[in-house]
Amino acid sequence: MLNSGVYIIFNKVNCKTYVGSATNFSKRWAVHRHGLKRGKHENIILQRAWAKYGAEAFEFIVIERVELDKLLEREQYWMDTLQVCEYGYNILPRARSGIGRQ
Repeated sequence: MLNSGVYIIFNKVNCKTYVGSATNFSKRWAVHRHGLKRGKHENIILQRAWAKYGAEAFEFIVIERVELDKLLEREQYWMDTLQVCEYGYNILPRARSGIGRQ
């Protein structure tokens, strides 16, 4: 089974989402949680929501498993479809490569 693809971090309280892609889902979620728990996440909007609602309000959900060469294409598809820059936690409107970053 593929361990790469597109995920969302879903806020169960307000239904806002963050879309990302990963080469290893469990490692990527661990990196997000580590930054959020320390109050040092690179996405200040997601960080503020984490501080406001608490860790229990958020869920990491794999929405599509894809090969590495399709990661950015599919991440962009989900960002556009879910309108996460307008109504969610994504700051940048274009998917960018995180390959090599867990």
